[in-house]
Amino acid sequence: MGLDYQAVNVKAPQKRSKNSPDGSPNTLTTVRFYTMTGTSKTNALPQDWGGKYVRITAEGADLTYYFADADGNVVDNTVTATDDGLSSDGTKLGAKLLAGASRDEVLPHPLKPSAGGTDLIYFVRQGSASGSVRIELKSD
Repeated sequence: MGLDYQAVNVKAPQKRSKNSPDGSPNTLTTVRFYTMTGTSKTNALPQDWGGKYVRITAEGADLTYYFADADGNVVDNTVTATDDGLSSDGTKLGAKLLAGASRDEVLPHPLKPSAGGTDLIYFVRQGSASGSVRIELKSD
């Protein structure tokens, strides 16, 4: 008799600061706290978070967000859809998360840098008003 599912080992991250690769103390934890306003903001996420599970929580306002491979991207809430699922500019349309709600996501892996580029993942967001976004690393 066997089990009808396969167990998966997931290593949960510790919520304490870790040492830097060079052994020196590091004050950064596995939780990030970003501001959001009625205009778009873009920030790089920690480089080693690519491909890992995170929990995103909108605090104080509704959140529209997506992840990008380059800095300078913006959220555009005026994107319109057609009956066949096309949109006027789907590259700027993000997922919606209501204030107080959380969602688990798998972050994309960063693309390998082209000439002069970086291999970072950028968090692009806009709030319905001023608020905060908490991102917690959920897998190590």
